[in-house]
Amino acid sequence: MGILSNTRIAMRAMLRRPVRTFLVLQGVSWAAAIMVFPSAVEKGSIHNAIRNASRFNAVKIPVRAYEKPETEKLTLSDVEAIETALAGKEWSVTPFRNRTSEALVASSIMKTTLVGTNQTSPKTRSFYASQGRYLTAEDVKEKSRVCVLEALAAERLFPKKSPLDKNVVVRLGEKLLTLQVVGVMQKRDREQLATDEHGFRREDSSEAKLGRFRVRWLKEMVKKIKFMLGIPLEDTSWKRTEECVHVPLSLLPREDDSVDWLIVKTDPLEIMESARLIQNSLVARNKEPILLYNIFLPMLLSDQLRVKDDLTLALFLLCLAMGGIVVTNIMLMSVMERHREIAIRRVEGASKKDIVCQFLTEGIVLCVTGALLGVPVGLGLAYMASLFEPYAICGVGIPLKETLIALACAIVLGTVAAILPAKRAANLDPVVILQNE
Repeated sequence: MGILSNTRIAMRAMLRRPVRTFLVLQGVSWAAAIMVFPSAVEKGSIHNAIRNASRFNAVKIPVRAYEKPETEKLTLSDVEAIETALAGKEWSVTPFRNRTSEALVASSIMKTTLVGTNQTSPKTRSFYASQGRYLTAEDVKEKSRVCVLEALAAERLFPKKSPLDKNVVVRLGEKLLTLQVVGVMQKRDREQLATDEHGFRREDSSEAKLGRFRVRWLKEMVKKIKFMLGIPLEDTSWKRTEECVHVPLSLLPREDDSVDWLIVKTDPLEIMESARLIQNSLVARNKEPILLYNIFLPMLLSDQLRVKDDLTLALFLLCLAMGGIVVTNIMLMSVMERHREIAIRRVEGASKKDIVCQFLTEGIVLCVTGALLGVPVGLGLAYMASLFEPYAICGVGIPLKETLIALACAIVLGTVAAILPAKRAANLDPVVILQNE
């Protein structure tokens, strides 16, 4: 008999006792699931982080100084120091000054944040104008009275018409300043707005993604993780309100030339190295900087995950060994139950080799079926983990290498587990069996 015929016989034997077959497959299925699950999360997250690096703040390093009376503030001269430190790397640096204010248009008034910056802001933040233009170097140099509205600010101040070339009045301390709108920023998606500087999902983001499966404890869990990692709590909500008004940096002057934030954009694969260089360059200038950046991608690319790989391999081999023992015992039982079938096949002309091939095929089919069922189970677990994972860049990928390894190990396991039952079946004397029948 050929391979196809033996495979059909094996499938019929499995379907004849479905409950027993299901229980037998558990060891091999969970071994494959354990092999696939962590790799699916790891590969999917790395791919997701690199592809959507700007969206999940995996390329940006916001920098600010500790707010202490004796601590020196960040200034525009620090931009040059950072540029020198990052020489030879891909980077852009943008200074920011923020001021809480009010914006007025006719009878409409809204609270807003004035964001003083320069022409490099769109490149650094990956946040571009959807209408009109952004601020230019000439606007900053000439202190031009122009502004760019974020999407929600434009909708609230100009609900029924285009804001381009219209005037907006903003409050600067005791003064009122009239600005011409030259652009409107693009609207960002909900997930992007709900991702903080460290790559954590905020609570409202998870509620949107999980729908009715609301995760009430996520916010507290994120706080605990940040506390354990020594991450300072910083208010960066102005970056996600969509209600800011962008103005030239020179319109928000300061006597000490200080800035509130320096945002650095760099290669996501070099973000930890870039953060170290920035830290060293500012400390050398007697500054005490706070650096905020996405820590998940560096963790994925670090050697720390080797422990995870070793643990996964150990669990995989353990489940595989248990599955092999169960398959061997069940197939020995199957040989005892199928004495008559084996004897009839021998009388009809089947050789010992044919009987061995039949049971080896059954063992391989049984283990491969278990592995094929375990792979989607592992991917399903990875998907569920990504829903509840507090890191925004967590995703799911198809770990082709691990899947192939699981299938190859299943074939080897099926062959090894079926050797003893196959030999016992081949050595049965058909005459003695039929006489006893």
